[in-house]
Amino acid sequence: MSDISENAARTLSSALLACLDEVAPDNALLHAFGGWADAFKDLADGHDRESYKKPPAIVGVAALCVLQALRRASRHADMAPFLLELGDLFRVVYRYEPHDLPMTTLLSHFNFLHIPFILDWLEREQQAETPEWILKFKPHRREDWRDNSLDDALVSEVLSHPAINAYGPFVYDPAWVLEQQEKTLLLGPMDDRLESVREFESLILMNALNANMPERALPLLDEKLERYLESPIRDGQNFIFNAICVLAGVGDNDRALRTAKALVRIGYHLTFRFFVDPEKDDVWNRETRQHEWLADLVKTPEYQKFLDDIEGKIVNYTDPDQTTFAFLQDGIYKGKARKKCNLTKTLIEPGTKVVRIRGLCGKSVEQELRLAAATAFDDGRWAERRREFEENRVPLHLVFSRNYRKHWRSPHIAAFAYDVRDAGTVDIKRAVQLVADHQPPPIWREWYTERHQRLEDGFPIFEGAEGYGDAVNLIWRLVKAGYGEPFMQAARDLPTEKADKVFAMLGTFAFPLFRAGAQSHFGIRDLPEIMEIVFKERLTVEEHLRVADFGHEHPRYRAALLSARHAYGLHLYSNYGPTVDWFLQGLDHFSLAKGCHLLFFFIHHIDEDEILEKMMETGWLPSSNGGSSSSDIYGNSSHFYMRTVLFHLALNAPERVRPWIDRPLIQAHCYMSVDRETFRLVDKLLKSTSSVAGKMRS
Repeated sequence: MSDISENAARTLSSALLACLDEVAPDNALLHAFGGWADAFKDLADGHDRESYKKPPAIVGVAALCVLQALRRASRHADMAPFLLELGDLFRVVYRYEPHDLPMTTLLSHFNFLHIPFILDWLEREQQAETPEWILKFKPHRREDWRDNSLDDALVSEVLSHPAINAYGPFVYDPAWVLEQQEKTLLLGPMDDRLESVREFESLILMNALNANMPERALPLLDEKLERYLESPIRDGQNFIFNAICVLAGVGDNDRALRTAKALVRIGYHLTFRFFVDPEKDDVWNRETRQHEWLADLVKTPEYQKFLDDIEGKIVNYTDPDQTTFAFLQDGIYKGKARKKCNLTKTLIEPGTKVVRIRGLCGKSVEQELRLAAATAFDDGRWAERRREFEENRVPLHLVFSRNYRKHWRSPHIAAFAYDVRDAGTVDIKRAVQLVADHQPPPIWREWYTERHQRLEDGFPIFEGAEGYGDAVNLIWRLVKAGYGEPFMQAARDLPTEKADKVFAMLGTFAFPLFRAGAQSHFGIRDLPEIMEIVFKERLTVEEHLRVADFGHEHPRYRAALLSARHAYGLHLYSNYGPTVDWFLQGLDHFSLAKGCHLLFFFIHHIDEDEILEKMMETGWLPSSNGGSSSSDIYGNSSHFYMRTVLFHLALNAPERVRPWIDRPLIQAHCYMSVDRETFRLVDKLLKSTSSVAGKMRS
């Protein structure tokens, strides 16, 4: 710190101490802080902004004192502008940064600055705002609960003043935060479909544990636990696991164990947390002290049996007793050097017959194809596994294995798969109803409105906005276990609207049984043929138009497909987690975003899809980069949304196409090969329509 900055820090510290010495410190602060501008500026001038270093701690302490004084004086409207102006002194200016970034930056440097805003929203009974600020206040790591920069000598002198306690706390205190959360709950019910609300409720349990007061969490636990366990939405915020720790912490081991078993049944994705190891220095032990809360429960024989049942074992895809196939394809080995067979470990000679395989065990599916010699399937267990796979009679214990390595994202489907493994048979009516009712919450999205500007879409982030493909992937396993025909027969008994949705989805499988079933259900003779076209890697202009015309000519099918898209995410593409699992044979045509081609059925009916309609009205592009789940889905799928809109424009308002494409927004975001192909196809369509129009005029 330079001499100028050090003098400024001393000046600020002395001014703070003088205010705290007054009989009415708040009044003194409100009269004095306007005169601290030069000290703040000198501190900012000596601050290394380019390297994002933290401003001097005295800045954060002074800011907290002023904010608390403003709050208690009911000067709510002055709080954010004060912090914004102060943060502006310490920021690096970027052209496209959000307007409130300077304030956000100071809040990230000094976490305790959230406290006045939490109290302010509570005092004004603004329940919608309070949880958000409390969640922002919670540090990611326990070691960040206290700001080490407060050890500075000048700051320590201020913090030792008797009057400073009225302006804190200056640390993350779980007991203090729990108290504010309890006050928030008293303001009324909250929408627990929202990710933020579920995180808030889970944090109540966590704070009660960390404050060594687990009994304080019991009212919320008793109110919400069964609802969480029965919800079709996955508990991504660990409310249920925290509840287990609370129950164990108050000595209710029986209920804790029942809850643990119920949590595993609905597809808990962190089962390793049940294996308590006090010596293990992992994030869960550090942050939640779960090894302490579960210590007595772990000693019970019943819990040890539970652990034996859920112990995850690494899947051995070369053991036919553990695995079946997800994909199997005959071919010829075209390599130049000999290669080892993955199953028999013998060498494969160039030019010999091979089988490309992908293993499956329950929910676990290999992503990479392996190479096996064709002779490995001549006889023995691998030959039987192949016959089972090709004849759709794979044993249930293989397609619904509990290996606890991969997990269903839909709790109800996870519970179904869990129960099948015990029952050894399938309740097909239950399976059909699960698929028909499957409807995850909408995926959060935003819009690119200009080249570097985003706008949120008006709805918050819902918890569990994932697992869209679980219903489709469940059906694939039922088919492989021999239940494809019974499933289809039972689906015909559904109410018409739900049956239509299910059959529209079944028709997208590359299974002749399902395509014929969809053909019969909708009474559309060429449905199987149009499915072959729409899932081609590259469609011609004529093929795009044929798909569009098909959608126009069959309104019932189009409505069913729209409903199926919304329920099963058939048209969405993510690099990180497939909606429809294209690693499964019979669904592999969904790879490389070919499921997005289903949008082309709506080229003549843009108004029936809210995203397409919004794009037409505004010219914006959908994105989801800021969401907490499925963060690339709309970014990846936007290329095909754009193609659908441009084909519609080329057919109905050709004069709008070139201005639409030439905007900076499109030039900045639509530069991939798929976009170049779109522009080429649209140009060809424009030329063909222009030529037809010219001939008509002549």
